[in-house]
Amino acid sequence: MQQVFNVSVPVPDDVVIISKEEYLDLLSDNEQGKWWDIDNLQELLGLGRSKLINDILLNPDIKKEVDLSINPNGFIVYPRGKGSRYKILATRARKYFEENLVLSIILCKHLVEFLNVNQIDYPGYQNTLQNLYERGVQT
Repeated sequence: MQQVFNVSVPVPDDVVIISKEEYLDLLSDNEQGKWWDIDNLQELLGLGRSKLINDILLNPDIKKEVDLSINPNGFIVYPRGKGSRYKILATRARKYFEENLVLSIILCKHLVEFLNVNQIDYPGYQNTLQNLYERGVQT
């Protein structure tokens, strides 16, 4: 039997509660036309620089989707030589990484590896994440 609790939470006058969809729209408006560097993308994804670059940005399947020189709907300008930097179109990057299943699978794999490497004992979570990762790879 489901229990229901009614709770009253005082909201300060300077705080506004909005839906997630409206919040994402506001973020998108704020990011419209802005270019990120690799640090911004790291922050969005919560990954280390080497994992982000080696496992995601240099992954050929992902690169063909996101590289502006390959795909006009992409959002990343890859470095052209030593000392040049990644340039990432913020709105498209956020949308792609929020919606892309392949990336979710890769991130899931890294989370499982993190739990294993750090010997974190959450067998229920590890099994669930491992199953998700394995199912994603098979599809």
